Amino acid sequence: MTLRKSGCRMTLALLASVVGALAAAPVGTTFTYQGRLNSAGQPASGSYDLKFTLYDAAVGSGQVGSPVTVPAVIITNGSFTLPLDFGAMFNGDARWLEIGVRTNGTSSYATLSPRQLLTPSPYALFAPSAGAAALAATSGTATNLLGNLNGDVTGSQLATAVAQVGGQKATDVASASVTANAATSTNMPGRIVKRDAVGNFYAGTITAASFTGDAAGLTGLNASQLASGAVPSARLSGLYTGALTFNNASNSFSGSGAGLTNLNAGALASGTVPSAQFSGTYANPVTFNNGSNNFTGNGAGLTNLNAGALASGAVPGPRLSGTYSSAVTFNNTANAFSGDGAGLTSAGLARTTVLNVNCSGSGVSYSTAYTKVADIGAFTKLLPNSTIEVTFNGRTYVSGISFGSPGAIFELRVDNAATSNGRARASYRYSEASNTAGVQTSIAGIFTGLGVGNHTVSMWVQAAGAGASGAGAQLDPGCWGTDHVVVKELK
Repeated sequence: MTLRKSGCRMTLALLASVVGALAAAPVGTTFTYQGRLNSAGQPASGSYDLKFTLYDAAVGSGQVGSPVTVPAVIITNGSFTLPLDFGAMFNGDARWLEIGVRTNGTSSYATLSPRQLLTPSPYALFAPSAGAAALAATSGTATNLLGNLNGDVTGSQLATAVAQVGGQKATDVASASVTANAATSTNMPGRIVKRDAVGNFYAGTITAASFTGDAAGLTGLNASQLASGAVPSARLSGLYTGALTFNNASNSFSGSGAGLTNLNAGALASGTVPSAQFSGTYANPVTFNNGSNNFTGNGAGLTNLNAGALASGAVPGPRLSGTYSSAVTFNNTANAFSGDGAGLTSAGLARTTVLNVNCSGSGVSYSTAYTKVADIGAFTKLLPNSTIEVTFNGRTYVSGISFGSPGAIFELRVDNAATSNGRARASYRYSEASNTAGVQTSIAGIFTGLGVGNHTVSMWVQAAGAGASGAGAQLDPGCWGTDHVVVKELK
């Protein structure tokens, strides 16, 4: 079937029966639509599905509301009449109607063009003017509203002035509404307080002439805030974190004091504390100011007594045991010490270490720069500020010295560094070097500034004279096992 725009003439009319009902009942949003449909230039007859869509423009987008679909419309000789209801979509603005049609059972609609402009009937022209009437009893917008107002006032009532509401001034009602809506469950000045989610009520200072009730639920009462009045003594039990002052006539406390704790005896200006209450630990010094300035008792519980604070008297010998970090001086007549001295050590010696020196092999070549002959061994330093004395005793040897060199110099080192206190050296003369046997040598050195821990002793050699050199420098030639080093740590 072919549908043509020229073959469809659409007109809109309001039925007289609907218009006449306006005086009796409110008019709904349904209106009657009458039209004609031609098919192939002839009036159509049969069953058709019709689809009506409302727009706010003649072309393009701008659909208003949802489409209304009417299935199986019976069209006779091209004419049909049916009701349409788009809801409250007519507010006085122009509307266009787009129509789609299909035969009963066809899958898609054919859209008729152009869209049809909906025009009002002559009496309906009065309706938009009624919306802005100057005086109206049933108007959406009015300059003045006369008579009694029944029902709800909705929309924007920007210029409406109401004198009273429920017998109260409208301004008072509005102010009270704002104040009530601002009520809060927190403690804030100038605000109505309401209970919080668990029913508690918060407020600042509450002033009243009197309070009636047993106050069973009151907690956190601060007695220091009581300017006058008396609190019964039976109510003074509990824990007091601040100081309590008893300002009665004798400034005293009467009672057994059985529940008093943490009493500070240093704050007692007078009176006597029973000796039985002196037990415990005293963090500060205790001074006994009796006539002879002495202490009576067996002293069984006294600890950490400082003998240096004893001005007179004698400490029993068994109490002299322990470790003394400072020097102890014996000031008897002979300045002597009596005893077996089992725990005494050498006055200036902390430790002695002996290192055995192994033969160093075939020897090393050397020049005017010092060359290491061998590492001898290691020792451990105990004290941070002690001095180390190192002594080598054994045979040294060189197999040859270049012509013109006066000899070779052996040097004893610690951690490959020479001593800064004098020289720890022994020398070969040229004539001695011609002898292939080793030369018995003794070298001693003093080393300071070494840290606590392990340190290594080594022997080094240097050719004496500018441009001189040598070879075969070694320790303990022939490996007789007679060389050794003595390391002493001095306090």
